[in-house]
Amino acid sequence: MSNFSESLSNNPLLNNFPVNIDRGAWWQCMSNDPFQGEDISQMSSIERDLLLDRFGETYVSTQTTVGIAYQIHRMVIGGWIDRNPYRDEQRKAIYQIAKCASEGNFNIPCISSSPRGMLLQGVTKQGKTRLVKRVLAQYPQVIRRQEDERAGWLGLDQLVYLVIPMPTDASKAGFLMQAFIELDKVLGTSYARETTIRNGTIDTQLVQLLAKLALHRCGLLIIEEAQETNELSKNRFGTDFNTFFLRVLNTGIPTILIGNPLAFSELKTSSQLMSRLSDPGQYTLCPHARSSNQEWCKDLVPKLWGKNLLPEPDEPIENIAEFLLNKTGGFTHYLSVLRRETLRTAIEANASRVTMAHITEALDTPVMKEGKSIINSYWSGHNDGAVGYTDIPGAPDPSVITVRRKVRNNRKAK
Repeated sequence: MSNFSESLSNNPLLNNFPVNIDRGAWWQCMSNDPFQGEDISQMSSIERDLLLDRFGETYVSTQTTVGIAYQIHRMVIGGWIDRNPYRDEQRKAIYQIAKCASEGNFNIPCISSSPRGMLLQGVTKQGKTRLVKRVLAQYPQVIRRQEDERAGWLGLDQLVYLVIPMPTDASKAGFLMQAFIELDKVLGTSYARETTIRNGTIDTQLVQLLAKLALHRCGLLIIEEAQETNELSKNRFGTDFNTFFLRVLNTGIPTILIGNPLAFSELKTSSQLMSRLSDPGQYTLCPHARSSNQEWCKDLVPKLWGKNLLPEPDEPIENIAEFLLNKTGGFTHYLSVLRRETLRTAIEANASRVTMAHITEALDTPVMKEGKSIINSYWSGHNDGAVGYTDIPGAPDPSVITVRRKVRNNRKAK
């Protein structure tokens, strides 16, 4: 056994954790098919219609999503390798952080030479949260450890991951309240009711939170931008969070920030923070701009549009990938929704197969009408879009926007 292999097997934080999910295995882990094993031929029309409500649970793996999933997996494992509690300096670090918390001292020592952070961003309906949920579904959230004298604990509730939704006002006070609530919910603790947390200053509470996360050897901290409002001016991560996120990363806790690109504009002014949030990577999920994109035409269209609850195959459509891109703007979410609504329309008509008439009717449903507004706003660019959504900054590919503007302007001229 190599020295590195031995270090993995000799790390108590990795026991009972699914370490050996390699890149290839993530293709299967990420995929989800709610129709698998269902005998459609034996279902009544109402049963098929009800089954359609589960269509949104379908998840199609792509090169992009599998790559991100594998990076997250490596983040978690790498963070625990760095914080192996059998190493003297790591046991001491936990005591130092706890001491800082008890004294209200925000100068927490840096205990990780290789902070692991990720920025996962994208406009609405890009599946950021769903991607992370598919990853987390492969893990236990808490691992109960027995006494380990060498590691320095009588028992440990090891926190594999914690998801903290950002409060609507994006305030530190609101964030802390939500963080302790989520921590207590997962661990069954009462940290939110402790006097030092309830009565302490904001900075003191931040240190308390860091100490709890370090104590429970949190494997992954996920902070999600709030989605309840489109007023991103109130919803951004302010610069006052820069120091906190830096402290989290410096304590060796891998951290992912998820949200709309507009939510991170102030955080991006910190070179220190952004350098830490770019290893292993910054990722932007976007709608597909071209029907020739391999993920669109080889993965998403066949596996989403290919779902069928009718006895016969669809009426053929020439260049189906391009046709669907034009109807959905390359949004995976709306490709899924359009297929669901098309199948529902066909089932309600007691049809034996999907025809163009069913697709046309599905495009006129309320959900697809609103989707069309979002799609048009994105591809038109936020500033001159027909709909002024405040949380859609516009397509990141200037050449695509330019082409579509020229097409629109030519039509107006005629």
